[in-house]
Amino acid sequence: MDDTLNDQPDPTVHGALKWAAAQLQHLPNPDLESELMLEFVAGEERLWLVTNLDHILDKSQADRYITIVNERAGGQPLSYITGQKEFYGRSFKTTPEALIPRPESEVLINQIKTIVQRKANPKILDVGTGSGCLAVTLACELPAAQLKATDISPEALKVARANAEQHKVADRILFLEQNLLLDETDHYDVIVTNLPYVEDHWLAASPQAKELAAEPRLALSGGETGLELIEEFLRQFALKRSAPVVLLEHGDEQEQILVPFAKKLLPEAHIRSVQDQFGVNRVISISINE
Repeated sequence: MDDTLNDQPDPTVHGALKWAAAQLQHLPNPDLESELMLEFVAGEERLWLVTNLDHILDKSQADRYITIVNERAGGQPLSYITGQKEFYGRSFKTTPEALIPRPESEVLINQIKTIVQRKANPKILDVGTGSGCLAVTLACELPAAQLKATDISPEALKVARANAEQHKVADRILFLEQNLLLDETDHYDVIVTNLPYVEDHWLAASPQAKELAAEPRLALSGGETGLELIEEFLRQFALKRSAPVVLLEHGDEQEQILVPFAKKLLPEAHIRSVQDQFGVNRVISISINE
């Protein structure tokens, strides 16, 4: 552990940020992450940091900052250190029991809001809810919606329920331990799913391998091809047809495999790709006639 910050008799905000950035040079945004962690420790916002660079940290703040900076340098995800992650403008509780929300998934919220805008009381199913960021956000954005959120992990469902309670929508979401659509008997206006889609070999070889290892493998690994769970979900959907519209998040370029696969299962369906805010094909939208 590098605790040279304590060698400074009176560590200032400026000194702490400079020290932390040096420890995090191997990360893409060391300056930003240094600031975010000091905001967390000091309980202040960024404006306070930049206008109080000469402020002296007390010993407990300095010690805490040293600890979490070293945790981050060792590969612990920032969101697990702070226990929170922003998604669609809201803060969500994050723990190692559930996947950290990604900004790419926000495109799913926009798509669903457009699809159900003329529905009085839309019914929405979120398969593989994880932290609950999709279901909870939809409950907040669509006050008349009826939501069900499922996951195979009871630990992830606890995190999702906590997030629903935090945002005061727990009474409008049914959380249920369930494997894909196997036990599904209801019908919905939209089904949304962000299932694991990372290839096992990529998980092992990725530059972010150490950081990804901190997240639940169950929520990341899509098997050798990355598509094992998604393809099984599509097989089940083709049999049950539990909604006229499915929105399915996927990895980079996986639409090249998933679109033909879905067309074979659902030859009459209208299938299109949807880009995320970074201009990358991130979602396939499947519409079927009922």
